[in-house]
Amino acid sequence: MTITDQMVKAKATRTSNDGLRLGLTLLDSKYRDAVALIMSNRKDRTHCDINSDYVLHLFEQILVDSFQNPDYKPPQPDPGTFGDIDVEEKQQWDPNDPQIFGVPRSASWLLETWKIYIRRKYKSALDKWNKLTGGGNGQAWSFVDYCDKDARWLVCIFLQDVKANYLLASNAGGRMPSHLQMEFGFDGVQTQELSSLETTESVPTKRDALVAVQTENKKLKVKMETCIDKMDRWLTNITKHQDEFTNIMIAEVDRVNMRLCDTAAMQSMSPRTREKWRLYMEGRRKKLIGMLFDSDENEASGSDK
Repeated sequence: MTITDQMVKAKATRTSNDGLRLGLTLLDSKYRDAVALIMSNRKDRTHCDINSDYVLHLFEQILVDSFQNPDYKPPQPDPGTFGDIDVEEKQQWDPNDPQIFGVPRSASWLLETWKIYIRRKYKSALDKWNKLTGGGNGQAWSFVDYCDKDARWLVCIFLQDVKANYLLASNAGGRMPSHLQMEFGFDGVQTQELSSLETTESVPTKRDALVAVQTENKKLKVKMETCIDKMDRWLTNITKHQDEFTNIMIAEVDRVNMRLCDTAAMQSMSPRTREKWRLYMEGRRKKLIGMLFDSDENEASGSDK
């Protein structure tokens, strides 16, 4: 391979941040209608007036105005939507990586990045998510667990794609878990328009009613899981505090016993003082043990309820 060939190959190499920047850019609201038309293989009057390939024309526009423009920042998912994904790993996913702008690109290179680098990996992850577990733990961020090891950055695109009604996922062709298909428009069921291209109101059908029921059931399930989680944390805290209280009481009883058994200290007192001290400490020990037993009985009574 010649040096020239090596340079050409190096320029063509795509990084994860290249794919991330392009995927998020395609989901920018300013490109939404144009991308929706391309994803559905449709043309409008504007496209018909373009002499060249209208898809390549759009990617040329994206390349110049956004992809290789350092001042452009593509939309990104809210930080709170990443769930339990490791912070250090997320920091490696940078759609604004300065290295992106160090290599000149072409519209055809950008189009191929979508076709063979993003769409294929995206479809594979969507299929795995559906076939292996039916959606994991039900949280959108768990999509990361079904991406290939070198494509976990796709979760950023997926989280943003959720807000765009799965604009890219629909074209990638991967299958979503059934509860998401019902809610977001896969397999012919659509509850929200992909863009403003379709404005005609549809007549409600039985399928629309089924979608509404599925959506409400999912919301109820989320509320129940949240409630159960809060109750579990509350009971855990109660148990923790109860254990701490028990340990304190037992330690205090031990200290009282040590004082009662301290012969040297007792002999240093007068008989009258020694008797008062003994009665006081025995009374305190009885009180502490009573508090300890009352606490255990209350805990048992609460568990029975």
